[in-house]
Amino acid sequence: MVVLSTLMVVQWCMAEELDSSDGQVEVTHDEVELRSVEMQCMHGCVDFVWEQRVFWTVYDIILPSDLEVPEQLENNKGNICVACTSPPIVLRAYHAQFQKDFSMFLRCRAEELVVGGRMVLTFLGRRSEDPSSKECCYIWELLALALNDLVSKGLIEEEAMNSFNIPLYSPSPSEVKSEVLKEGSFTIDHLETSEVNWIAYDSELMMNLPDAFDGGYSVAKCIRATVEPLLISHFGDAIIEEVFCRYKEILSDCLSKETNNFISIIISVTKKG
Repeated sequence: MVVLSTLMVVQWCMAEELDSSDGQVEVTHDEVELRSVEMQCMHGCVDFVWEQRVFWTVYDIILPSDLEVPEQLENNKGNICVACTSPPIVLRAYHAQFQKDFSMFLRCRAEELVVGGRMVLTFLGRRSEDPSSKECCYIWELLALALNDLVSKGLIEEEAMNSFNIPLYSPSPSEVKSEVLKEGSFTIDHLETSEVNWIAYDSELMMNLPDAFDGGYSVAKCIRATVEPLLISHFGDAIIEEVFCRYKEILSDCLSKETNNFISIIISVTKKG
């Protein structure tokens, strides 16, 4: 998730500044700049684990502007991000927000890297040029289905459902390439895609799993770790167990009928002189 990965390297620099007694970080702009110039190589992938106190302190120092869901999403009713039923204005709004956030990300990383320094990024994306393609949206459409089921039961207000949108955009390789070239701080060394099954086990292990193994439970746990804080902040925590119980059922049914993969984009870049 590009939107949430913007400060990953700064966390690595500053985690050692944590005071175990009060969880506060004290760091000056000069210290940030000093540590920035020492970086010759950095890597970031999709499974970042954030210390919230680090995030907000660094956020206040480095990034005064907000990272947020795009505007003009009023017509995305029944969905929680880009989906096959999203109108064109929603697709354009999400793409524009991705351009803004990824460009900011690249500018920040350029400040931290020395000339000739290299950076490798891995994040969720898609191969298709269609931003609403199944390969990037389906897993979130199924979560939206679970939430809409709770709307029909009266456990979630329809207005609350229609106003909930995840700050997530899965770009295509061409969109990533375009933003890197447009921002101008880096040259692209390598750009490729890879895929991994929603159930993240290799094929040999999958063949040996017991019949009782519930892939839906495994995938639901993964997605829950990603979006539960967003759901709680918008809907409250009273419905969380019900949401993911229903989501697990939907996923289990889906996985019994078809195989689905996450698409990752891997890009290696070098800072220009």
